[in-house]
Amino acid sequence: MAVDIIENIITGGKGIITATLPNHAQIDYGYDTDKNSDKGKGKAFDLIVGPGDVGGGRLGFITIEQAFTVILTEVFNNQDDETKQRIAVNNVYENAHDLLKVLVRSKMGVTPAPTGCVDKVTFNSFDDLIFIDDNSVVVLNTNILVSYRYQT
Repeated sequence: MAVDIIENIITGGKGIITATLPNHAQIDYGYDTDKNSDKGKGKAFDLIVGPGDVGGGRLGFITIEQAFTVILTEVFNNQDDETKQRIAVNNVYENAHDLLKVLVRSKMGVTPAPTGCVDKVTFNSFDDLIFIDDNSVVVLNTNILVSYRYQT
């Protein structure tokens, strides 16, 4: 089923994020980052599913192209200038680049199965940075496109 493969993609992707960025905790709200109070977490992440579209298929299989978003956050505390904010911004982008390499190469950590598999993972875009918690947390949303197929 498609739901199973989406759950496998989320689970595999979060496993890769945890292994690649071991100092990051999972945020509480991925779909509404404004609700998070990440001041105590320092660095955090989430992986959420977005819209998808049928991308074709072959006999007995349906191919879906599904959007996923990797959310990375980092806390900073500006004092006299923007130095710490700039460091936090650079860090979230560097972490995103590191993650993208692993997520693409590993196909989101999903092991192929007879009922479904990930065919391809591609980087789509970075959203504009978001600053929350009184401008003390930077949020970067990294959009990726996952092409997967499952048996009908």
